[in-house]
Amino acid sequence: MSPDDLKISSLKIFLTIRGQRDPRRAAHATWPDGYARNPATAEPFRAGGRVAIYLQYRRPLLQRGVMIRKWANRLRYSTRYVKLHDMLFWQPKEQTLDKAMMYARWGRLTGDYLEFGVYNGWSMSTAYHFAQLHRMPRMRFFGFDSFEGLPDINGVDVGPFQQFLKGQLRCDQATTARKMRRWGADMSKVHLISGWYNDTLKPALRDELDLKKAAMVHIDCDLYESTAPVLDFILPLLQDGTIIILDDWYLYRANPRQGERRAFTEWVERHDDIIEATPFPCATWHEAAFIMHLRNQ
Repeated sequence: MSPDDLKISSLKIFLTIRGQRDPRRAAHATWPDGYARNPATAEPFRAGGRVAIYLQYRRPLLQRGVMIRKWANRLRYSTRYVKLHDMLFWQPKEQTLDKAMMYARWGRLTGDYLEFGVYNGWSMSTAYHFAQLHRMPRMRFFGFDSFEGLPDINGVDVGPFQQFLKGQLRCDQATTARKMRRWGADMSKVHLISGWYNDTLKPALRDELDLKKAAMVHIDCDLYESTAPVLDFILPLLQDGTIIILDDWYLYRANPRQGERRAFTEWVERHDDIIEATPFPCATWHEAAFIMHLRNQ
C-alpha cells in the first residue's frame, strides 16, 4: 500500500466517524493538506502535487448505526440482560446493606444484627456475608418472623390504596433456614425466632436471647400494626449510632399516615426526649435508613 493509499484509508475512517457524530458538518467539512469531502463523488484525484479526496456522505452508514443502537437498547432492557446484570453486579438492596455494614465497621459499633420480617432469608444472608467482608465476625444474627405470611390487614393500613393482603409473603421457617444455608450463611450464628410480634416481642425474650446492643436493625414488616411493637422492642437495645433500615418506607404510595413510615415517625416523636434520627443514604427506591442517637450520650 502506497503512502497516498494509506492516507486515503485513514481519512475515510476519520471522516466516517466525524460524519456520524455530526452529520450537519459532514457535507461541508474541509481538512488540512487539500483533503475535502464532496457529496457528489468519492473518487480521489491528484492535482498540483497534492492529494485531494472527495468522499461521498454515506447515509447507509448512519442508518446502520441507528439499527445497531436500536438492537443494543432492546438487549439492554430485555429480561435476559437484567438477569445477567443482577448475577454480575450487586442489586440496590445489597448496596444498601453493604453501605450500612461498612458504616457499622468504621463506626466501631458492637452488637448484633436484628431483622424483623425475614421471609425467605435472602436479605439476612446478604447481611451475614457483608459482615464477614467488613471483618465483623463476632456479630450475631437474629431473625423474627411469623413464617405464616402477613396477618389481618386492619387499622390505618386499610386505606384507599391497600398495598398488601393477608397471608402474603409466606415462607415457612424450615424453608427459610434451608435457603439461607444454601446461600452460604453460617447457621450457627443465625437464630430464627417464630411467632406473631404482639405475642413474642416481650422483655423476657431479650433476656432469653441475651440481647444487649443492636448494631443494625432491618425492619421489613410492611404494616403499621407489625412495625409498632418492633420499635418498642428494640428501644432498650439502641446505642449511639445504631442504624435502622426500614424496607417499606415509600410503600403505600409514600403515604405518611400508613405503614412503617407512620410507625417510625410516631415512635421518634413519642421518645423525642431520649432519641433522635439522622437520615442515612440508601440505594433502593422503597426504603429509608436512619442512624439513631441517644440524647444522654
